[in-house]
Amino acid sequence: MNSLRRLSTFTCLASLFAVALASLPAIDLVDDFDGANLDPDVWESTGDKTVSTEGGKLLWANDGGNWASGDISSLQSFFLPPEGETTVIEWTLGSGEITTANPNGGQSIRMQIGIHSANETSARKEHWNNTTGGVWIDLDNIRPDDTATASGGMFYSNDAKQNNSNGVNIGSVTLNWNWETENKVIRLEITQTEFHWFDGETNLGGGFWEDSEIDSEFANGFRVLALGMNFDGGRGSTSVERIAVTNGALPASLITSFGASSLSAKSGHTVELNWRVDPDAAVSIDRGIGDVNAQTTDGVGAIEVVIPDVAEPTALDYTLTATRDGEEESRVLTLNIAPAEKVVLGAFKDEFEGDELDPERWEHRGERTYTVADGKVSWDANAADWGHGELNSLNLFLVPEPGDSKTITWTLGPADASAEDAEGNSLRPMVGIFSANEQHDWSRQHWQNTTGGIWLDITAMGNSRPDGVSGDLIHANDTKAVNSNGVQLTNFDVPDWNWKTDNHQFSLFLTNKDYSWFSGDILLGTGTWADAGIDDEFAGGFKIMMMAGNFNQGRGPMSLEAIEVENAPLEDPNLAVTANNLFGTLESNSGVVEREISLRNSGPSKTLTIASATVTGRDHDLFTLGEVPTELAPGERVVIPVTLDPGNREGALIAQIELDTNDEGGAPIIVDLTARVEKANGLLVHYQMDETDGETMIDASGNDFHGAYRTANGGSFTLGQSGLAGGTAVRLDDAGGDGAAFGELDRDSNLPPLDSLTISLWVKIDPAEAGGSGVLFSKGDTVGDPFAAVAGIAADAASPFQWYAGGSESITTAPALEVDKVHHVVVSHTDTDGSELDADRTVIYVDNVIVGEMAPAEGFRENRHSSLQIGAFVGTLGLNGIIDDFQLYSRAYDAEDIAFLFNNPGNVIGQETENEPATPALTQVGLSGEGSLQFTVPQGVTVDIEYSEDLQSWELIATDVSGVFQDADAGRNAKPTGYYRAAQP
Repeated sequence: MNSLRRLSTFTCLASLFAVALASLPAIDLVDDFDGANLDPDVWESTGDKTVSTEGGKLLWANDGGNWASGDISSLQSFFLPPEGETTVIEWTLGSGEITTANPNGGQSIRMQIGIHSANETSARKEHWNNTTGGVWIDLDNIRPDDTATASGGMFYSNDAKQNNSNGVNIGSVTLNWNWETENKVIRLEITQTEFHWFDGETNLGGGFWEDSEIDSEFANGFRVLALGMNFDGGRGSTSVERIAVTNGALPASLITSFGASSLSAKSGHTVELNWRVDPDAAVSIDRGIGDVNAQTTDGVGAIEVVIPDVAEPTALDYTLTATRDGEEESRVLTLNIAPAEKVVLGAFKDEFEGDELDPERWEHRGERTYTVADGKVSWDANAADWGHGELNSLNLFLVPEPGDSKTITWTLGPADASAEDAEGNSLRPMVGIFSANEQHDWSRQHWQNTTGGIWLDITAMGNSRPDGVSGDLIHANDTKAVNSNGVQLTNFDVPDWNWKTDNHQFSLFLTNKDYSWFSGDILLGTGTWADAGIDDEFAGGFKIMMMAGNFNQGRGPMSLEAIEVENAPLEDPNLAVTANNLFGTLESNSGVVEREISLRNSGPSKTLTIASATVTGRDHDLFTLGEVPTELAPGERVVIPVTLDPGNREGALIAQIELDTNDEGGAPIIVDLTARVEKANGLLVHYQMDETDGETMIDASGNDFHGAYRTANGGSFTLGQSGLAGGTAVRLDDAGGDGAAFGELDRDSNLPPLDSLTISLWVKIDPAEAGGSGVLFSKGDTVGDPFAAVAGIAADAASPFQWYAGGSESITTAPALEVDKVHHVVVSHTDTDGSELDADRTVIYVDNVIVGEMAPAEGFRENRHSSLQIGAFVGTLGLNGIIDDFQLYSRAYDAEDIAFLFNNPGNVIGQETENEPATPALTQVGLSGEGSLQFTVPQGVTVDIEYSEDLQSWELIATDVSGVFQDADAGRNAKPTGYYRAAQP
């Protein structure tokens, strides 16, 4: 029997407490946790980890599931101190223990300390959930393989922060702390204008409330927080020995703070030192910097220093000295310095011929184990979900000088998909380059990276397609946040690589102005440094990476045969074209649209000649190409307008530009002009399912979103079945509940994002489905996310079905579906603001009757890169039955339009139907006194009455009927569902 696991949400309800009035004086707080229990008059405690006090400390036990947490939050609200005074908060962190290591490796337990706005009322108040403002240290890197340090980041947020998002990261934190045996005191000092974190006398970092835009967030005060958490699959205990809050003036000091923009740096890099001192003091810094009075204004100063060369990792002290009226005070700041990387200026190649990685060339990151043998690096299939192994170069490479080029080639070896995720993907290789400034301690690829890079990300690689892969070309500059996607240049498809048996080369071609990705000799995409916003990200050089990753729950070994870097003069002449996704999707009635393509001769000395530039393709007559010069001098760049006038045309418009030149590459260059014009009725896809052979599921909408009929785990499909909405239909068989057959529009189709939508289909569920459940349609990579409609079928009665939105079951309809009956099912979802948290309304219709409704409704995050499946969810929970005429619209439609779809099977909304003589309608339908059905025929009209159980086969049951008709047939009256219609003789 099929079943869909229902997601449950466990919400810890927090008590509500009155906020202290701002006019009341803030009091001090000291809790040594030496009582038998946590004092309920001092602390609010929430979360699913067990909390207790024992041995003079607060202990969070090693229970709870993934990401489980326990936290305490002071009931007392504190306030920013008046001018000239300081509030000091000290957390004495106690020892912890890891009882179950995170199977992904690395982080296993996690601690967080900080303050949050007194306005925050959510059950969990730490920085991920907080939406009202706060300041935190998040020690998210406490690892079983490193008991001497704990590290993480410093965060703040104001009330513009969204729930379930990171605050602003103001710097990393690394504590020298044996967290298994020792305590560690962390201090937060707050004044009316700024805040600073300290480890002893070391200033970890801080900022100004004004710069953080925290202006009114603490108007009602702030509360003090401490939290212990599991990290993903890790389990363990954490503790706090003491929390103390002291309000008042600090002892007089010439130096308030001395810090740096980063406490870790490399030789040759630049670091900003900053300080705050008595405004009347003279200031100097050692190590040859000397007098910095000119860099100090009203006691606040900063200076950039170049880190000196070191031969090995070194702790480097800088001493700030302040002097006033014969009084002198010093503060020491320690920076952790690493040697500068070696810069490779010539050619480079590593064919991995030894039995280990060269430690002067490569570092390895991630939990996947690997071996070096037989001329390749091989990663085992031994990591958990999203697990990876990653090769990063230790050497630096430079962007080419004008007139030169650099080509980086990765030769990927064979791989094997030993296990697949629910969508059929198994492996996720990634190759690329990243800024030499990237210091993320777990991974350097595009999800973690914050300093800039360019990557080729193979996102679809699994057994369903052993002879090809697809993915995305990504770039990012130093404005990118950690744990966020970079910018998609374009997606790509490689149809000719048997990755289970063959090697394959991907290469990145660089000049000083642009870059291009190639699969073998095939151009995948090209961009410019300027368009990517990568101006000085590679000023200090870049490094090369290759990642062997799992895709969600996928598994399988992967290999890398070689990495090579070639430096050469540019081909001369050489035509570089910048024109990615030129027109994309256009609104209906958008009128004439103009775009531009860039042509540049990147050759150093020879003139590029352009013999012809021709627009070709099915819809070439809709496009007009501006004047293209016949010659381009070396380095010359021109911008050419391209105009599209779709007129009243809608759907996919196909054309391309063919450039015939003397480019050294030889072959004509093709520029894709494909556009999609939104249809006036919002129709995106229309699968009539009238195919009688093959595997292609044809899109009749004109948008060319053609799909495919697929199977999984023994499921099967049969085309050419008697149609439910005209033409033919497809029968799906789930192989007794173990498999699935389904129609699929895959994740790389570029289907636009869906906020509001309407989905319509006709279905007849087989009796074999009784007692089980099956998916009518779905979109997403995880359970019901973004959405899924699931039929749960009873054996002998009408049954409800469920609508899943955003990962949870949000609507269960009234009983509406029966086996062996033809049903018309529609879901209309309205989301006017595109929020993933909520929507306006979801309405479900069966046979033109509303059977389920939710307003406001569950929202969802719609991902254009997830697959759409008809008759299954990610290849599981397959449906047994016939499906016909699937329609998807990009807007919500109301009852009148739903009635049109029901009364005109196979037609689309807004489509004119043939003008046929009106058939008199039966009126005044109801039960007679004898319990039989009774109808009234309009006065003066004579009709024949027909009956159907499935809306396909009709039986003539009465002729020449006028006035009142009563159906006394006991067999028909006993059926739970039946259909009558009037037909003129």
